[in-house]
Order: sequence, then structure tokens, then C-alpha cells
Amino acid sequence: FEIDLAHRLTFHKWKCFNVHGHRYKIIVELTGDVDWNWMLVDFGDLKYIKERLDENWDHSYIYCNKDEVWKYLTEQWYRTFNMEELEPTAENMSMFLYMHFKDIEPRVSKVIVYETPTAYALFPNNVQ
Repeated sequence: FEIDLAHRLTFHKWKCFNVHGHRYKIIVELTGDVDWNWMLVDFGDLKYIKERLDENWDHSYIYCNKDEVWKYLTEQWYRTFNMEELEPTAENMSMFLYMHFKDIEPRVSKVIVYETPTAYALFPNNVQ
């Protein structure tokens, strides 16, 4: 899935402190048993995930509770999404999405969030 999203990092001491955006690529890895056709899932059944991303994150400003910018944006009727205490890093976004979608079937085994074509984070990170 691909979405456009703005954010800033309140703790950052350099460029990422400023409001900026990315074209995110989000990969949701699924695990389960295949059916008699050797299919794990009909891709049409994944519309639920895409709809949640589009409704809440696509073309939105995502922020944490420490961020004051969201107040102005909300007053101006901009779309915003609160990640509560989590700074909107790719690492936290992958964990947030995993926790949100982990109970659907087939089971979500991993979420990868690409912030750029070469920079990504994944959750859970089972690297030994």
C-alpha cells in the first residue's frame, strides 16, 4: 500500500523537527494456511487495511501528544491523526499498524513501513 503523509519529530534537533512529508510504502505480511486453491487470501479481502489507511493516514498530518502543530491544523480543518505518546517515526508507525491489524485473518506477521525507497522499519523485528 502507498500513502502520502506529513509529520514531524518533536525530539529531533535538525531537519525532521520541521513539518515535512513522505510517500510511504507499507507492506503487510500475512501468515496462515492456504486453501485448496493454494491461496492464502483473496487480495480483495485486504481492502479493509487499505480503507483504514486511506481514512486515517493518507494525506493527513500524523502527530504525537507532545506536538503542538496539530492544534492549528485541526482548526484549519486539516486531517490529522494522533498516535498518542508515540512519535511518528517509521519504527513506531510499523509497531502501531501491527498492533492495530494483528488480530485479522489471515494473521498479520509483520508490518514494514518504508519512509523513503531505501529507509524502512519493520515490526516485529525478529533479527537475532
